[in-house]
Order: sequence, then structure tokens, then C-alpha cells
Amino acid sequence: MKKVILEFHFKRGVVNTADLEEESQEIHDHCLELIRQGKNQSCVEYLLPKMSYEWSWMNGDGDPSEFFEDAVDIFYECTDTNTELKVGEEDGALMLSAACQFTVDGNDDLTADDLQEWLDENSMYACGYVAADWSYTSSDGDNVQVVSVDS
Repeated sequence: MKKVILEFHFKRGVVNTADLEEESQEIHDHCLELIRQGKNQSCVEYLLPKMSYEWSWMNGDGDPSEFFEDAVDIFYECTDTNTELKVGEEDGALMLSAACQFTVDGNDDLTADDLQEWLDENSMYACGYVAADWSYTSSDGDNVQVVSVDS
């Protein structure tokens, strides 16, 4: 069995303010206030523990058993050790870029190049999602990359 580290990332995701619950709206507004004060790092420190990451294999087009021993869905609370977060503002809305890493058990015969090709060809980026109880109106793209494959 090989340990595989994957990284999901998205760039410049604009938070959809149309459907925010009251608590999420307060988080959004507080983040914008911090950003407007030039306190982006304070915003990241405030927001990161309110965010969670999920990876659902069924949202991709491929069969994960091709490469993985036990392809179970992944869910975790975001921390500074498992998520890199950047914040900004676009047209009065909160804008986020994030990178989330996770480890899965891979089959003994998989290679990083074959896995990356399979991830790309099967739209596996669609399996990942990171947020604080909101959706996004747009982004500059999502992707998933192989970070490492070790036996």
C-alpha cells in the first residue's frame, strides 16, 4: 500500500451572499471589515477554524478503486496545518483562495503520473469543497494535484 497525498485547491472563489444564514452573514461581514482594515492575516486566523473541507469521491467521473485501497469520503475541520487560506474582496463580497491536503491509501502499483492523468481526465476536482456554510458565485478554477506517492 502506498501513502498518497493529494491537494485540492481553488482560486478566487467569491462567496455567494444571496443565500447566507445569519451566522454566516456575520462571519462574512466581519471578514470584510478586517480586510478593509488591511488585516488579512487576522481575517485568515478568524475564518480558518470556521471552515471545513470535504472530499466526496462520487462527485468525480472516475472509479477511485482503480487507484485506491479504500476510497472513503473525507471530511475535516480546517486548520493552519491542513489548509492554506488567502482572503480578499471583490465587489463587496468575500473572496477566498484555498489549498487543502489529505492522505489516502493507494494501490501498490500506482504511479504519480498515472494518478495525476486520471484525476485530470475524470474531473476529480469536483470532489473537493471547502467553505464556512456558504456557496460560491464564481471562482478562477478548482484543481486537484498529486503532492506525493510513497510506499
